[in-house]
Amino acid sequence: MGKTRLLTAGVLALAWVSMSSAFAPPGNGAIQVFQSRYDQFTKAYSAKDLKTLGSLLAPDFKTGSYARPIDKKMLLESCARSNGVFQTRTRKVLTAVMNGNKASTMVRQVTVGTFHDRKKNLKHEIVLVIVCADTWIKSPTGWQIRHMKNIHTTATQDGKPYKGHIET
Repeated sequence: MGKTRLLTAGVLALAWVSMSSAFAPPGNGAIQVFQSRYDQFTKAYSAKDLKTLGSLLAPDFKTGSYARPIDKKMLLESCARSNGVFQTRTRKVLTAVMNGNKASTMVRQVTVGTFHDRKKNLKHEIVLVIVCADTWIKSPTGWQIRHMKNIHTTATQDGKPYKGHIET
């Protein structure tokens, strides 16, 4: 009976290792390529560097809901008007798959900001965690984001679930 358990444990361990590698994020090199591009995007947005930000967006860039899509021009205008409420933005590439001059990425974005409630004279911390499925195209100047689609958004205010409206 001891040999059967040992053999079963060995087979299960081998199966686990095989499954773990089969479900690992594909294209580790691709993850590094796109992590670098997202880091450039985040830095450019925070610095309101519209030239760099624009170079990372495809000419036909779109994001937002189908009812209220945001194009490249609108995103750049939004960046120029941003008031710095969100002090911290990080993006982590979870998966990246390249197929010729197209690519798909899954990204987890964490955005932290402080809002001032003027009526109650209180400051509140808002944390947004957004998972996005993005598509990219390769241009002569490098990879550009063509479409950003929010898959899931979680928001907290002062560590508790946020009940207000979040535009995703």
